[in-house]
Amino acid sequence: RYTHNDKTNSITSNYINKIVERNGELWLATREDGLDRFNIRTQRFTNYSKNQQDLTTLGDNYVTALYKDSQNTIWAGTYLGGLNRLNPDYTFKRFQADYITPLNTLGKKSGLISSSTINSIFEDSSHRLWIGTKNGLNLFNKKTETFRYFMHNPANSKSLPYNGVFAIGEDADKKLWVATENHGITVMNVEKETFNNYQHDIIDNLSLSSNTFYTIIKDKMGNMWLGGYLSGINLHRAITQKFNHQRHTSANSISKNLVTAILGNDKGDLWIGTDGGGLNFYNSRTRKFNVFKPKNPKHYPGNTIYSLLLDDKKNLWIGTYLNGVTVLNTQTNITRTFKNDPKDRASLSNNINYAIVQTKDKKIWISTFSEGIELYDPATGHFIHHKHDIANVNSLSSNNVICMLADSKGNLWAGTTDGGINVLKAGTNYFTRYLHNKSANSINDNEVASICEDHLGNIWMVTGLGLNRLDPKTGRFTAFGTKDGLPSSYTRGVIEDQKHQIWVSSDKGL
Repeated sequence: RYTHNDKTNSITSNYINKIVERNGELWLATREDGLDRFNIRTQRFTNYSKNQQDLTTLGDNYVTALYKDSQNTIWAGTYLGGLNRLNPDYTFKRFQADYITPLNTLGKKSGLISSSTINSIFEDSSHRLWIGTKNGLNLFNKKTETFRYFMHNPANSKSLPYNGVFAIGEDADKKLWVATENHGITVMNVEKETFNNYQHDIIDNLSLSSNTFYTIIKDKMGNMWLGGYLSGINLHRAITQKFNHQRHTSANSISKNLVTAILGNDKGDLWIGTDGGGLNFYNSRTRKFNVFKPKNPKHYPGNTIYSLLLDDKKNLWIGTYLNGVTVLNTQTNITRTFKNDPKDRASLSNNINYAIVQTKDKKIWISTFSEGIELYDPATGHFIHHKHDIANVNSLSSNNVICMLADSKGNLWAGTTDGGINVLKAGTNYFTRYLHNKSANSINDNEVASICEDHLGNIWMVTGLGLNRLDPKTGRFTAFGTKDGLPSSYTRGVIEDQKHQIWVSSDKGL
């Protein structure tokens, strides 16, 4: 991690807008302190900022855009200091607007850039350099070092729809895609110098989801991807020439944007639990979402889903908030619901269910809010309760179990909000507790939010004070915090990927 430090050689600002790599060095655009050049080999930073007395320095310290072209030249766009080109001797040449002479819409003025506020820089496949500014789209002539600009003309429907240009891209047909401020996307035929405009249409679900976008990318299939403010991701497919996006207000979209659980099947379909929108099923073939509604309304799992499990018999177990557990046979669509019955001691202990797992012996385990863990007995349809017993050190350390893991050896791990982590080893009927102990090697905190097992059999868990690794063979913990590179000690999720890398989520990022 590299952060600003007044006492040592360091990055000049913690607010980084853009990053570009060139010749083994990183160029970092900051919001207040110009450009930083970081030498990866020497680990040294060099700062380049504006000097009022030196016109060969950066035009402004607020760097809004950074780009490396095909000639390995670094270009920096600034908020008020125009476009800046880095010279071989690490000085800059400034290209700035003339605000005295009025601009016209034909771009025939003296060859200066149309605005000193730069939003984006892009080089197309013909090596032409395009500049998006607060006041028009500019084309830079590298031979004459002059600009030709394109602006909105109210009398011409084929002109730029709005002068504020945020992002630029190029499609497979070598047409230029331009994102404008609150006026959608316009596609420029560069040869004809005409613009075809696309905007959000409230009654057309195949139109843009918004009129403001900040990034444009072309994929290997020639599709164009757009990202913007409160607009999600928009995909323009090269084959259909239509936009595709997901909004929870459309008929075939996810029912709510707050997703709590995701589970895939062997067909590539997804079950998606939401907070407020119930359970969604995504059909990978039709690419449509449907809200799960059982034939019998009594088995509706409710609008808030906490956990999902597909067991060995293709039954989908659905843990909910206040509605107990619903089980759907995905082959017959028959549903069954388990809820707490105060008159039945063998019923589910609580209707709030945080986690559901299946161990190697095919047993189903369910964690409940403040009532410990439930073991389902398929022969009777009843539940065996495992709870904290103050007189029994082999019981759960706490009834507040919020996460569980069924590991590769058949053991059940249970993380709690206030009692550390517990393990029920395969073939036994007692729990081993791991709690924080200031005077001994232990877990660094008693609140465990997530658990995973790596390919070596180590157990990883995250707490309110960082990441922990437990070696089950030795029982020893290794703790990792911000000093080891975590962005925050308040960690919430942990998982190992296919390359055996451990990923950790926190309140300050991944």
